[in-house]
Amino acid sequence: RQYDDTFRLRYAKMTNAMLRWDLPALIEAYKELGIKVKNPDDPAVYVEMGRAFMETSREGEGYANADLVAESNQRFEKAMRANPVTDIPRELLLIMRVTGLLSGLGKHLGSRVDVTETLLPYTQAALDGAKIAR
Repeated sequence: RQYDDTFRLRYAKMTNAMLRWDLPALIEAYKELGIKVKNPDDPAVYVEMGRAFMETSREGEGYANADLVAESNQRFEKAMRANPVTDIPRELLLIMRVTGLLSGLGKHLGSRVDVTETLLPYTQAALDGAKIAR
């Protein structure tokens, strides 16, 4: 699948904000990517989406922990009932599926990758490069 520059930059912004846990930037990035909720003024579901990615693995593990995923799913379901997600771009769904598959592979292989340490330099470089190009 080929993604255009706008989508790639927005995805880098979302990932960077998520890894830094910059909630205002994360919520803005979700909206820019086209994730829509019934009540856009209520950010709770956006926050829970971020938590679902960031709080589902134990420190030093490069994969999702089943117990933490179950807790996260409960919080996310509660937020979704209060303010349902009405649209997620298919490009983002594909990335989420691949991320899930990589997490499963990481668990199988006993991965010790620090996701934040690995991804943050790349997302920051993409964002810095976009600022220079403007």
